[in-house]
This record gives sequence, C-alpha cells and structure tokens, in this order.
Amino acid sequence: MVYRKISTDMKQRALELLEMGWEMDEVTDALGMSSRSVNRWADNYEEHGRVDPPSVLRGRPRLLNAAILTDLHGLVHETPSLLRLKVLIHTAAQRDEVARERAVESVMHKRGERWSIIPALTTGGYIALRAIPGSVNGEDCFEFILNDEWIPILPKMAQFPQRNSVLVMDNASIHKK
Repeated sequence: MVYRKISTDMKQRALELLEMGWEMDEVTDALGMSSRSVNRWADNYEEHGRVDPPSVLRGRPRLLNAAILTDLHGLVHETPSLLRLKVLIHTAAQRDEVARERAVESVMHKRGERWSIIPALTTGGYIALRAIPGSVNGEDCFEFILNDEWIPILPKMAQFPQRNSVLVMDNASIHKK
C-alpha cells in the first residue's frame, strides 16, 4: 500500500470497529487500510492512550504560534531594521537569553581618498609617523627615512650599541628605491 496520511478520527474509528466485534479483514477492507497500520494504532493506544504516537520533537515548547509567526514575518518585511531588533530583544528576554543578531543590512557609502601610514617604531613607542595620500612607493619611504620635512628618522638614530642604533626593514617593494 502506498503511504498516505490517515486522520486521527479514522484511526480511532478502525479501533472502535474492532471493539464492536468486526474482524480485522472486514475493518481493513471497509476503511482501505492495512492490518499492520491498524495493529500499530492499537499498540499506540494501549501504550500512550492515543492512536498517534507521541511527538518525537523534544525541547522547549514554542512561545509563538503559527499565526503570530506569520504576522511577525510580514512586519519584518515592512520595516526590517527596527522591528527585527525589537523582536529579537523581546524573544531573548522571554527566554532569558542574550540577544544576538548578525548584521543583515548593507549601506552603500562613497569611498574617500585612500591614505597610507608609515610608522617608525621603537621598543619605547613611535619616534616618527607619516601619512601619505595614496600608496607608498620607494621614493616616499626613502624620503621618510633620510630627510622627512617634519621628523626625519636618520638623525634620531644613534651609534651601536646605543638606543635606536638598529634600523630594521622587511623586503617590501616600498623599501627599495
């Protein structure tokens, strides 16, 4: 027999017919059901007091029914930014949880001018810093080290083994002239 959904009242009616003295073959022929199904419903009724098995769903019962969820979905689509946050906070408060939500809105913005920053660091902090509009090239880096108009680095260097006696640069292309 092909799987099909059989209502609870039909299952109960099948068991009532058996109690009235009908034979299993008569019940299954009259209602178009298999004897295995009728036996399963009888077992469920004896074990759980109803023809349908208990729900396999576990966990906390839902706070919102289907009608409320449908209304909330409609409201969220109308005003997503304001209502989504209110619903999230309210639901979290009801469940005694922390409200968390991923960022879901994106706002287009105009990018401004790009700047690059070149720092000179020591164990004691910054000794020089330069902000350059656009990208840094080898000439910018060379100017920063040798003769920066504000704070040149080379004059701040000392002979070894004094403080600020070692200048370390990695192999970045901006360090080459």
